[in-house]
Amino acid sequence: MTIKVFRSDQLGAPIINGVAGTLITALDAILVNGYGQVDVSSLSRVSSTAMVVTASPHGFETGDAALIAGAGQAEYNGEHVVTVIDSTSYTFAVAGEPATPATGSITSKRAPGGFSKAFAGTNKAAYRSNDTASLRHYFRVVDAGMTSGGSREALLTGFVTMSDIDTGTDPFPTTAQYPNGFYWQKSGTADAVGRHWVLVTDGKTGYHFAYID
Repeated sequence: MTIKVFRSDQLGAPIINGVAGTLITALDAILVNGYGQVDVSSLSRVSSTAMVVTASPHGFETGDAALIAGAGQAEYNGEHVVTVIDSTSYTFAVAGEPATPATGSITSKRAPGGFSKAFAGTNKAAYRSNDTASLRHYFRVVDAGMTSGGSREALLTGFVTMSDIDTGTDPFPTTAQYPNGFYWQKSGTADAVGRHWVLVTDGKTGYHFAYID
């Protein structure tokens, strides 16, 4: 199990602020797509260690997970925990004996958190874990500025099953506990000033910390 740490100061990190919809855009990047993509100048292998040289700074720290794509040799592609050499090079362990150097139009970016976007609407989305060993319940985020806090916060509700973005079963918290779900604080002000944030996930559960002032 790889624990991934996402921060607002990382290369290509999305902005979270007091504007409606920005949390959805950020969660798409953090959980589903990854971010900070750069081109790979070369990818070679010595024994079971692959060396990546990027065309521009990669933005990783040792222990981060990189997502390699576009290599003509499948063993290089996918998620890999990296050991950083310098700002434009890092290594990772590779299985098998793929040809070296790798061929293709290769890219590197920060690997996403391991979730899928199951349903979407205007300024709202429902996500679930890709890990089949988890319960794979849904969490629905509404970032439409519809609370008393307006666009400074979003609403979060979990569901056991969902059939569309607005329909789910067995909500948690229940409507009796919190009629609108939990409140997800984004910013102390309703403006476009980006806030510092950290999100930590193991692909099943996530923790988000926002510096709202």
